[in-house]
Amino acid sequence: MYRAKLASSELFTILGGFTSSLIFLMFLTFIGNYQETCGMRTGWGAVIFAEAVALIAASTVHRVCITTCFLFSAGLLYEINKLSGMMLSKSESKSKRLGNGHAFGAPEYLAVMLGTTHLTPLVMIDCLQ
Repeated sequence: MYRAKLASSELFTILGGFTSSLIFLMFLTFIGNYQETCGMRTGWGAVIFAEAVALIAASTVHRVCITTCFLFSAGLLYEINKLSGMMLSKSESKSKRLGNGHAFGAPEYLAVMLGTTHLTPLVMIDCLQ
């Protein structure tokens, strides 16, 4: 829709790559939550599929958008992984402080019920509310 505008200058080309990386983030969140809801384990397949969709979307704008999308997506993936690890360690320390380990808070209860060690962004947002 805004292909001509995004390809018109260097700054807009970078913005196009960033926008495509947000598509990556949304697809990754959707796929991860869908797999967790169905009881399947989320793995690298979801990451690769979401990245492929975002890179194809970026390629329709400009070839530099592909590179910037990949770089922004790698940064977002690193931050999501770091945030997920922080939430997991926080929930483990809460359960250790409670003593018996049977009383779970919302994030750790959800992680145990879903059978996962990493929570996707939407699951973490729901737990924080």
